[in-house]
Parts: sequence; C-alpha cells; structure tokens
Amino acid sequence: MQIALNLESFFGMYQRGGLEPTDVVRLASEIGADGIELSERIVDQEKESILLEALAHSGVQVPSCYVFCELLTPDPDERQRQIESVCCRFERVSRFGAPQAVVIPGSLPDETDADLARGWLIEALQSCLPIAAENGLTLAIENVGFQADVYARAVDLQSICMSVGSDFKLTFDAGNFLLISEDALDAFDLLASRVVHVHVKDWQPIDAAAPPMPIELTGANGIRYCPAVLGDGVVNLPGMIDRLDQSRYDGFISVEYEGPDDPFDSMRKGVEYLRALDIWPAKEE
Repeated sequence: MQIALNLESFFGMYQRGGLEPTDVVRLASEIGADGIELSERIVDQEKESILLEALAHSGVQVPSCYVFCELLTPDPDERQRQIESVCCRFERVSRFGAPQAVVIPGSLPDETDADLARGWLIEALQSCLPIAAENGLTLAIENVGFQADVYARAVDLQSICMSVGSDFKLTFDAGNFLLISEDALDAFDLLASRVVHVHVKDWQPIDAAAPPMPIELTGANGIRYCPAVLGDGVVNLPGMIDRLDQSRYDGFISVEYEGPDDPFDSMRKGVEYLRALDIWPAKEE
C-alpha cells in the first residue's frame, strides 16, 4: 500500500486564494507521501503545465482524480449535458496521469425519490464508462456520507456496480460509513472486489448541547460529528488498515481532513499516524 494526500482537503484554502496545488506536491515530497489525489476543480487550466512539471520533478504520483457534476437532476436534458461535460473532462484527467476518474454525482434534490435517482445515476455512469475507457481511465464513484439514500450505503453501491458493468469500480471512504451508521469493515468485505482506491478520515462526536461547530455533519443516527485528524476521532482506522493489509490491497490510501484547522499540519499528522501502524515493511538501511 502507498499513501497519498487528498487535494480536496485543501479546497477551503484554495477558495480563499491561499493555495496552489504545487504547494501540496512539495508537502507530499517533504513528508514522504507517495502520491496526491487530484481534483480537477482545484487545478486552474492556465496553471496545469506548472503542476505537471512539479509532479514530474518530484516523482509524486497521481493515483486518482475527482470529477464533480450533477447527475441526479430530474431534468433529462440537463443530465445529458452533465454526462457530456464529464466525458469531455476525461481527457484532462488522463493528462494528469491519473489511472482513475472518480465521479462525484452531486446531491439529491428535495422530494426526489432515491431509487429513481439511483436509476438515473446508473444510466449516466453506463454512458460514461466506455468514454473513460477510451481515455485509458478506470471509472469509479465514492461513497459520499452526505448522500446516504443514493450512493453511500454498501448495498446500494454494490447494486450500482453490478448494474453499470464489471469494469466499474469504487473509491472506498472508510470514514463516511460512520455517518450512515454502517460498519466500514463489513462494507469493505462486501465491496472489496470493486475497490481500487481508499480514503481514510476521522470524525469526533459532538455533545448534543454544544453550540454549532464551524464544520459539522449530522449522521443518520442523529449524532453530530466534526472532522478530526487521523487517530483523534472514533473511526476504527487501525481495524480498517489491518483489513486492507489482510486482503492484500495494494493500492493507495488517501489521507483526508475536512476540518477548519491548517490542512498542511493535519496532513502531516495523518501521514505520521498511518506510518506508525504496524503494517509497513521495514526499510532497508
């Protein structure tokens, strides 16, 4: 297994104008991370060549790249436009050297039937799958915690994968299963054959009487959670990493942090936490 940094963890800093993706390339090199999971919405097209040069110079790999869209809209014409937009962006993902394009399909509109929307999603992904292959990419989605009713639960992800096709894969986010009250280890056992990339993040429960936090989510169990640095929350990360090791998973693990603290410091701590787990082969002297 190899460790990557998830560029989306720096999205807030990017929005405030305080981040260049090349800064994260340098961080990865400094702390010994093997890769960066890119997000095409964080890479300005006019600066793309600068990022590619930095990646080539550093040797940092790009195991995966996010593509954001809105595939759950009830409007069929708009869904078709979104499908075409996604397919047009595959060529850019390929330029980054990423073997996988991870589609983030968007949110379910209010009062829209989840099963119906899942059908729209399956049809859209079926359309995108051959275009991704033409660009040398594996197509995948991620279990996103805020979208429990469509593509977050393990059984729904399994159904989506079986319907889209045998070449369709998953980015498995171990932390997001906590938000929908599912055990990540059980989910992995069900989905392991489709998993090509793994995210690790941590969450800390918030007291029900506490005032609102700067960033928080309410889980399906009604518990409020705020983001935490790896190892500081309640996600069973040692168990997850051990399960990956036992299953001989040989892909990337992307470190995520979605909280308000400095993402550079949080990423350093996250990588240190993973490196401290007793699964890594000893380095030769």
